[in-house]
Amino acid sequence: LPGGLLDAGEDLGEGAAREVREETGVESTFRSVLCFRHQHGMQWGRSDIYVTVLLEATDKTINMDSYELEDARWMGLSELR
Repeated sequence: LPGGLLDAGEDLGEGAAREVREETGVESTFRSVLCFRHQHGMQWGRSDIYVTVLLEATDKTINMDSYELEDARWMGLSELR
């Protein structure tokens, strides 16, 4: 699953859509937060909040960034298990 960090001042939905676009080339629109987790003692001794969001693809054409990803493809939910 694509992921990354928000830029300073960037809204959550905008950042999630940007990360997907940068890594896969897929254009999308933010719909909702699905879940999140909070964990201490992460990189640089900081706490971390990881958020999983629902995005709706507005263009399903994949143009993968091979520097960021090894594979990019559409999958059914059952394949994620």
